[in-house]
Amino acid sequence: GSMDGGRAADWTDLVSPGGGRSIVHEQRSPHARRMVEACADAGKPIAAFGAAPGLLADAGVAAGRRVTAGAGEQEALEQAGAQWADESLVVDRLLVTANEQAATAPVLNAFLLAIENNPVDKAA
Repeated sequence: GSMDGGRAADWTDLVSPGGGRSIVHEQRSPHARRMVEACADAGKPIAAFGAAPGLLADAGVAAGRRVTAGAGEQEALEQAGAQWADESLVVDRLLVTANEQAATAPVLNAFLLAIENNPVDKAA
């Protein structure tokens, strides 16, 4: 579903599977960019696959993070200050990014580990 109308405070984590048209919609949405920024600022786990890591750059949360993504996202992420990793799956603290070659099970396992190890959720 879309992030339109959601509030980051109501979410425990954020998963963006990166479908082409949906990501274009989210990248154009100021609300979606604010949601990603708010989730990152609150220390919530984020998983972004395929083209979705580009939304991290658009939301201003890619700087200093080690990431990977689908074809065509590398330049935008590097320009946003991210460290590009030529790998199918990258975990940087509570941020899990994957390209199109990553198998779903390892990506979800990495994300579940990030949720399990999230100190923000344990403090609540």
